Amino acid sequence: MFSIIKSIGEDMNRYIRKNLGPLEAKEICSKYSTEVIASCAFGIKSNCFESEDADFRKIGRAMFDFNWRNGVNQAVHWFSHSWAKAFKVGFFEPWVMDYLNTTFWDTIKKREESNVKRNDLVDILINTMNNKELLSENSSERDKVIGHAIQIFLAGFETTSSTIAFTLYELCIHPDMQDKLRNEIITNIKENNGIITYEGIQNMNYLDMCVKETLRKYPVLPFLDRRCNKDYQIPGTNVVIERGMPVLIPMLGLHYDEKYFPEPDKYDPERFADKNSINVNGLYYVPFGEGPRICIGERFGLIGTKVGLVHILSEFVVERTAPTPVPIEFAQKSFILQSKVGIPVKFKEYLPEDS
Repeated sequence: MFSIIKSIGEDMNRYIRKNLGPLEAKEICSKYSTEVIASCAFGIKSNCFESEDADFRKIGRAMFDFNWRNGVNQAVHWFSHSWAKAFKVGFFEPWVMDYLNTTFWDTIKKREESNVKRNDLVDILINTMNNKELLSENSSERDKVIGHAIQIFLAGFETTSSTIAFTLYELCIHPDMQDKLRNEIITNIKENNGIITYEGIQNMNYLDMCVKETLRKYPVLPFLDRRCNKDYQIPGTNVVIERGMPVLIPMLGLHYDEKYFPEPDKYDPERFADKNSINVNGLYYVPFGEGPRICIGERFGLIGTKVGLVHILSEFVVERTAPTPVPIEFAQKSFILQSKVGIPVKFKEYLPEDS
């Protein structure tokens, strides 16, 4: 899917070039990540760069922009899931789920009729639903498969867009780091005959360090939620976490613990220069979770993030403007990490003499 992601990165750069100047970085990154997840996972072109009011962007805003309906319903899901099930409280507004459900079923139907194979999530869903050893003909079981597909879409685009946007924010207020990363990117592209390659991106060490530091300082979900599957006594205490008890792990607190990350408010990619020095004394850096429940889309999310950053920084300089918030204040009414005022920055075309 790398070639698909690359082509969307090129679309993003064309969009930025048409709109050079002050822009909302988070909105641009949301357009990009929505296109990536829709195209790679479901074979759908969402037209986010062609239309400012594309349907899939409306979906994204409806899911993650705060309103009181979302706030109350999502709080019920986090803190009293039994109530949510008993009263059939939806995590998102009904029209959002209806739209996604209809769209994905239509895509599956068209794919089955055309018999086209793209080696994407739709093909996996079709194979799963046709596997009688896994699923019966029960429609509720088939609906659960689509439910997982919708969950992948919901989880996929916000994580990528936030990570790219927060990285651009830090680079605009640390121009020396931006120059260092751009030099690595341009040198790597030159070494690969002027082409952005998958292998080349894997060899961009400073890019990897910057992304890791962004995920430390700005974990998209500031906490992990898990359910205990057997009674567990915390060592050295009389406290027992009982089987079935929901557990919230404060990822933001771990990532800002001075014991593991000195000067935690400082953006310092050099923390990750030695990859083997992280999580040596337990799990305290967990942007994707860890263990059997680690994020299934970690590699997909990372490559989408890196491709987006490589495209932007190879052609544009990102600058701080008067409205750029320093420091960022986080929105308190959202379950994901968001800036209160967005991430307004300025994009200008990169010229070699700028370096």
